[in-house]
Amino acid sequence: MNQIERDRLEEDFKQHFVRELLSVLLDKYEQSQSFLSGEPGKQRPQLVLSKSPFNSDYTDEMDFMKRQWMNDVMIGVESQGIISLKWVV
Repeated sequence: MNQIERDRLEEDFKQHFVRELLSVLLDKYEQSQSFLSGEPGKQRPQLVLSKSPFNSDYTDEMDFMKRQWMNDVMIGVESQGIISLKWVV
């Protein structure tokens, strides 16, 4: 695989991941009491990667770049003020 193909694969993966990530978070919000009642809640929608649909990609030891790309996307979305991250060990 040449560099152009690798770059394209990375870009496609990142675009897909950001859409899926925001979709999952939006679905969680739309199912929340805050959304259903119209009253502001105390807690924002949260996502734990190890318990999410993204776990298999995030922990894929055969393709570690997926984890890096996912981290890049999440850091980028956080820098836009859309999400906030909490890194746990």
